[in-house]
Order: sequence, then C-alpha cells, then structure tokens
Amino acid sequence: MIYVLLFLLIELLLFFYFLFDRNILSPSVIATGMFAISSYVASLYMHKWHATISMHTILIITTSLLAMGVGEFIVHCMQYKRIQSTPFTKIEKSPISVKRKYVVFFLFFSLILLFIYYKDTVRIATEAGYKKGGSVLMLWSARVATINEDGKFSGRSRFAKYSFTVIKNFAYLFSYIYLYNRIYFRKKSFICLLPIFMFVPFIILSTGRTEFIYLIAFLTVIGSIFFMQCHNWNPMYTFKIIRIGFIGFLCFLLLFIFVGALKSSTIISKAGDTLAFYSGLSIPSLDYYFEHQPYPRGELFGEHTLFGIYGILHRMFPDTIPSLFIPAEMVNFYHVRGNVYTALRRYHQDFGYLGLYLIMFFIGFLYSFLFLKVNRTAKRHGLLFYGLILPPLVEMSIEERFFMLIVSYQALQNFVISWLLFRFFIDRHIDDAKLYRLLFQFKSGNESWGQQ
Repeated sequence: MIYVLLFLLIELLLFFYFLFDRNILSPSVIATGMFAISSYVASLYMHKWHATISMHTILIITTSLLAMGVGEFIVHCMQYKRIQSTPFTKIEKSPISVKRKYVVFFLFFSLILLFIYYKDTVRIATEAGYKKGGSVLMLWSARVATINEDGKFSGRSRFAKYSFTVIKNFAYLFSYIYLYNRIYFRKKSFICLLPIFMFVPFIILSTGRTEFIYLIAFLTVIGSIFFMQCHNWNPMYTFKIIRIGFIGFLCFLLLFIFVGALKSSTIISKAGDTLAFYSGLSIPSLDYYFEHQPYPRGELFGEHTLFGIYGILHRMFPDTIPSLFIPAEMVNFYHVRGNVYTALRRYHQDFGYLGLYLIMFFIGFLYSFLFLKVNRTAKRHGLLFYGLILPPLVEMSIEERFFMLIVSYQALQNFVISWLLFRFFIDRHIDDAKLYRLLFQFKSGNESWGQQ
C-alpha cells in the first residue's frame, strides 16, 4: 500500500504544479513534495521495519494535502491577477554593500557569544552526567539534557537562547544579502558568507540538526525566488530549480551525517538507517496512530499542538496557565522506535478531522497569500520574513512546526530582530542610495542652470 500512497502523492504533486501555473515553489507543491520524499524513503524500509500502511491513512494524507491546495487555490482566484500585474521591483540598481567594519564587529561579537554558548552546553551536559571525556560524549550528554524538558534538567539559560536567536538572524540576513548580490549582479560577496559559517558551530552545540534543514531550505527557496524573478517566473527553468533543491538536499545529508558523527561514532556506518529513521518513519507511525488511537486527546484544548501559544500565555499568566512540553510518545516497529507522526497526527488528536482539514486549509491559504505577496518584489522585509516561516512546509511530513515554531514567543523574537537588522543593513542602504541619487540630480540641475 505504500506504493499506492507514493503514486497518489506524485499525481497530486503534478496536479498542484500545473494548477498553480507550473510554479514549483508553490506552498502546496513543496508540502506535497516533502510527503512524497518521506513516502519514498518509507517504501525502502517498510519491510525492514515490519510496518504497514492502511488505505484509511492514505486517504487522510491525500485529502489533507487537497485541503491545503484548496486554500491556495482560493487565494489565487482572489489575488492572482492583481499581484501578477504588479511590476517586478528590485532593491536598487546596485548590489547591497556591507561595510567591513560591521562584519568584523559582528565576528568579534559572535566569538564572544559562541564562547558563552559553549560554556552553557558544557553546563547542561554536566547535569546529564558528562565528565571530561571528549566532544562526542559532551554533545551526547547535552542532547539528553536538551530533549528532556520535564524539569529533570535546567535546560538552556535565557541568555544562551537569546544568543542563538541573534546569531541565527544575522546568518539569515547575510544569506539574503549574498543571494541577492550573487544572483542579480553576479557579485561574489564572500564577506557575507562569514556570518553563515559562524552560525554552524552554534547549530552543532545546540545538539540538534533541524536548524540545518531550515537554513538550507531558506537558501534554496529564497535563492530560487530571486532566480525566477530574474527570469520573470518562466516555467522552463523549473528543472534548474529542482537541481538547486537536489544540491541543497545533498548538502543537508552531508551536514546531517557530519553532525551526527560528532555525537556518535557509529552514525557513519548506519547513515542510511538514520536518515530513513528521521525522514520516513513518520509515515508508518501516522498509520499506527490512526489504526490504534493510542494517545488520549488531553485535558487542555490543543494540548498536543498549541505549545507556542501556551508558552506565550504562560509568560503573561504564570500562575494560571501551565507551560507545556512536547512529550516523547513512542511507537515501536520491530527493532526501531520513533516518536514523530507528521503534522497531521497532532491536528487530528487535538481538533478531530474537521480541525485537521481546517488547519490544512488555513496553512495553504496563509502561505499562498504571503508567497504571492513577495514573489514579485525583492525590496521588502516580507521576502526575508517568508524565508523565516518555511519550516512548517519543509517539515510537515515529519513533525508539526506551524504552532510550535511560528505561533510562538520565539518566532516573535525572530521577526523583531530580523526586522531591526533589515532596517539597519538594507533599508538604510536603500535610503542612502536614494539620497545620493537626489543629490547628484540636484547638483546636475544646478550646473545646467548655471550654464544657461
């Protein structure tokens, strides 16, 4: 039956692709493509995992994606003509220039924060039993302390979390500047790559690997949008975008294996099994959930989904609103044990079938609205903002991220910091360029008047 699901997802992917003007960057196309990749990986390991998938689960997955497509289709019907008639605008007629002194200051500032973040990693690793014995053991112990959020360990300090957020937004902003200069003006601004490289050790010390997914997704999607803008969204360049996405996927695989090797020396010999575990096990796990319904709905509304909202409310009313943590609800398949069930499981568990379809419809509507708003311009903060909210699309086939990451206090921090950085590095560049141009025109006008 897994091949039936894979076939239907490929058909649905092609349907969305042609329905939405052969735009491979369409939100529904991206989400369906990720489900197709997870299903393909699952098809290679279903026999090894002794797992199955029912027609009921297949229908839930395909109809949920159809609901998302309906939301996107409605936005296209409402705004497509108006937005497509909007002329394409770039930031300025010149590359975005960044003064070296700002980059040098940033690197010095980043090294200080990196040292603080490293010390914080050692601290939480020590709580989990780490004693001086190498980086592998330290990262592994820190991972244990990080994923156990039930109060047994103190977790990251608030300053360490803020440090990670600041460096992350610097990296994303400079990624944006590098892609803009490279694609529009063929200018290799290598200095803009330094903040990206500086962000890598922070990701490694965080002990997780999903940030690599988000960073590569940002680089791939934003770079592809810039590229398609340069070619007026001509569908003939679709295969080039696919090639760019494939290269990004290979980069993620290398980083995934590299970071895993830092935490466990056996990851390289079992790289294929590990990748399959993280990218494909969610499909049979979702089937197990629907067939057995092993977990209760919970006492609180949205208890398994609205972690971000409860986190915000807990900050405002700490005595009345609880702070929820994500439980590791496990499922066993022969010799494999996992705890990811795609985003669909959480939506259904908390809100039922109606809530599942309404949420998928809303996600399709929202992301399509934002995508159509930003795909014709490169001069607004909106395009950077869109890149920051990509995780729910690229990780939908694995885990829920919209309510966990986007509707959360952490997301609010990201948006505010990215807006401030955008204003400082890019909007100021635009304003200065406009001022110089006005002064030049004024000077030229005076000279012409004097000659008369």
